[in-house]
Amino acid sequence: MNRNRTQQNLLLLFLLLSLLIHLLLVLLSKQMTLFPEPQKQERIYVQMREPEQFRDLDMPVRKELEKPRKKPAKRLGPADQVVEKEQAPKGESLEDMRPDAAAPPAPMKKPRIAAPQPKKSQPKAETLPEDKQATVQKQVKATEENQPREETQASEQAETLPDARSLLQLPSDTTARIDKEWRLKQRDVAVGDEVWLDSQQDLLFSFFQRLRNGIYRVWNYPASAARQGRQGRCLVRMTFLRDGSVKKVELLRSSGTRILDREALAAVRKGGPYGPLPRAYPKDKLVIKAWFTYDLRRSRTRGAGIYGQ
Repeated sequence: MNRNRTQQNLLLLFLLLSLLIHLLLVLLSKQMTLFPEPQKQERIYVQMREPEQFRDLDMPVRKELEKPRKKPAKRLGPADQVVEKEQAPKGESLEDMRPDAAAPPAPMKKPRIAAPQPKKSQPKAETLPEDKQATVQKQVKATEENQPREETQASEQAETLPDARSLLQLPSDTTARIDKEWRLKQRDVAVGDEVWLDSQQDLLFSFFQRLRNGIYRVWNYPASAARQGRQGRCLVRMTFLRDGSVKKVELLRSSGTRILDREALAAVRKGGPYGPLPRAYPKDKLVIKAWFTYDLRRSRTRGAGIYGQ
């Protein structure tokens, strides 16, 4: 009997121990997993390194140059020479002027006034019958009435001058060249705090690249507009703060379709974060202007392209 009781007690003890071990395993299995969760990778923002600018005055002087020259130089000029400043007459042609300069006034032509024609001396009327004399007098009166009319018409034609617009209108080749020069001039020039989205600016190259990639990732072509065959381009102005966050998005020129304009504005806001502005950029905010193009020939699901001027 005693042996049976001891065996029963041992059995109960082992059962309790096994229950405790199983409970511990269940609790630990919730905290421990066979496949650990992947860690979220942090974004690494790359910025262009500022170029080191060395000047000749900052370079250390070599030791051999500090010593005075023992031998004179082999070649010396006979005298100091100064290049004369080139001079030229001031150009008056429209093609030689700057685009912002006013056109020179066109020379006004003096009106030509027709000289009064001397009246022809009428021959003495011969003695004619009364009927013939009456007809001759009527013809003379008609010629005298027509002569002042012809003189007034000639003076009016001489006074008519060409229109000023026709004189100031430039040829098509000249206007095309001026437009091209202005586009090239404004490509790298910022008006105030505004710049065009252009990869040629080395200082903002990395930020421009992040901006393009972020917008392309979320910029879609609206399905309803694609079915209707709507396409075009819109001009958008974007304002970014120092940390790269979007402060304001404005529509400067519409594409002609509201849904395309709204999708472009929404893509700018949803494409962030774009990362901070470069440390070398001196301003507290950056205003960028860019064209957003929709072209069905290139894609029916994504926007076609983003570019500057």
